[in-house]
Formats: sequence, C-alpha cells, structure tokens
Amino acid sequence: MSGVYAGRFADLDPADTAARRVLIGQLRGLRDAAGLNQRQVAQAMGWKSTTGALYRVERGDNWQLRTLQTLARLYGQQLTVNLGAPVPDDGDPLAAMYAAMHPTTPAAADELARAVLVRNLVRIRVDRGLRQEDVACVIGISDRAVRLWEQGSDGVMVAPAQRYARALEAPLTFRLAPLAEPLPDTPLETR
Repeated sequence: MSGVYAGRFADLDPADTAARRVLIGQLRGLRDAAGLNQRQVAQAMGWKSTTGALYRVERGDNWQLRTLQTLARLYGQQLTVNLGAPVPDDGDPLAAMYAAMHPTTPAAADELARAVLVRNLVRIRVDRGLRQEDVACVIGISDRAVRLWEQGSDGVMVAPAQRYARALEAPLTFRLAPLAEPLPDTPLETR
C-alpha cells in the first residue's frame, strides 16, 4: 500500500487486501485474454487520459466500485459483491423499493447494486445495535466520514466498504461471472 492510503485506510484484515489484488488480477487477465491494451480499454471507458489511466487502476489498491463494475462489463463479466453475513429481515422500506426496481441499462443495474450493498451494510449495523460512531471507532475514521459513506455522497470506494463490512464482521467477497446477456453496442465489440 502507498503511504497516504496505508495511513488513512489500513485494512482491518490482510484478507481484504488480498481480495482486492485477486480481483484486479482477474480483471487484468480478462483484458489480456481479450487481446486489449490499456489504451484501448481507457478509450472505451471514456477516460480523458488514455496513457496510464488503466495502469493506475490495475496497479492501485483502492478504486470506486463503479469503475470495477464497468471494467467487468467491458470484458463481458458481471462483478457481484457479497456480504459475509445475512441481511436482517427488518421490513426496511428502501429495501422493498430497491427490490421492486428493474434497471434498464447496465449502468443503472450497477448503480442499484451499489445502493443495495450500502443499504444492506447499514441494515446489518442497525440490527447489531451499532451506531455510526461505533463503526467509526473500529475503522479509525470520523463518524462524519461514516455518515457520508452511508449516504453514498462520495461514491462507493472498495477499501472503505471492506473496512466497514469487516467492522460488522460481515466481510465482502467479490465474484466475476459471465454476463447473462451480452451488452448491445459495447465499445469493445469492434476488436
């Protein structure tokens, strides 16, 4: 881990670091198997800088979940994030609303998956009788940072999500699986 990252977001468990490295290795392997270089993928992602943008993602240790979901879809895969604990059956109205949604685009499906992940972590926290301050203390950040993360105001970053889940004893696991249906007009179909 780099200096700034190590100081602010040191993992609660080495397994979380290993899980991120395995995931990025799998994504890199998918890119290689597709015969794509980093520049081609960066262009397909719409990044302004095509020189080094994907390199920084593939060599980094903390990313927005949105970025990894999009990369997975470009490679014909779907990234799912699973919780290591059951979600309580608490009659949460947001959970019911999310369950009734039927996203019509891949980006909307990914956005819904991120919202459900965060909401389910909050539901587990509340079910266990923990306050935001309790989670913040375990993680080593401010309760304001936990509150903002729960609101999703700064995007879902992978490492903080892992730390939050680990504080609840509900570690996250990542899984890549082929998309059920290929995406129409994927920028990489011109390979």
